[in-house]
Amino acid sequence: MNQTEMLKNILGWYTNSFENTVNVINLYQEQAENLTKAFITNSNLPEDSKKVIEEWFEFMRQSQSDFKESMETGLKQLETYLVSLVPGD
Repeated sequence: MNQTEMLKNILGWYTNSFENTVNVINLYQEQAENLTKAFITNSNLPEDSKKVIEEWFEFMRQSQSDFKESMETGLKQLETYLVSLVPGD
């Protein structure tokens, strides 16, 4: 196995680990949203408060999406950079 393949395998492993971590975080976020929605449905919270909570959930989802996209872009750039450093095999 040459250096380029080994480097790509390492970055692939790291990318896969990152994807798995993001998926677990998303599942946790979904469960937290479901529990919170069940709680506020049965509560006496004013509608304005419920709206703020829903906006907060949307902000969290968008932030997670932006972070994931940023990391994916960074990992692709890192791979391009590191592969360019490896002398021709």
